[in-house]
Amino acid sequence: MPYLNSKRPKRRSGIKTTLLVVIPTIIIAGLAYAISVQNKNPEVEYYHNAVSAESYEYDNPSKFLNSDGKYWRTILGGKYRIQGRINNTATIAVYKDAVLNIKFYSRTKTRIGETQVTLYDVFHPKQIVNFDIKVDAPKAATEVGWEVLNAARN
Repeated sequence: MPYLNSKRPKRRSGIKTTLLVVIPTIIIAGLAYAISVQNKNPEVEYYHNAVSAESYEYDNPSKFLNSDGKYWRTILGGKYRIQGRINNTATIAVYKDAVLNIKFYSRTKTRIGETQVTLYDVFHPKQIVNFDIKVDAPKAATEVGWEVLNAARN
């Protein structure tokens, strides 16, 4: 059995090889993480978040301008008077010239008409603006509903 007496070359133990690979990898990863954390500027990050929130608010005014109020038929009966308010729930966006979409419903709750009215006012963040308008209504209208359809950037 000559192969038992032959000398084989020494191999490195598994622990030494593992340590020689793992320790430098951990050190390099730690340095990379420290550099990336150090390069983050909170002011720049805040600015980017604010800009993205602002653009989202300006792109979706109907989500941030909410309207409610009350209505009644005028004495002559051909118009409805709507007294309401618009609440700007945006945190940054300032809107102007809100467009109300007013819908008229019959006694059976069927939509029988609609019209759009522009309210020429400025709507600052977290502000409530009151309005009072009169609109022509179809003869069969018994109920009125409205929502903010759009608004311009100020």
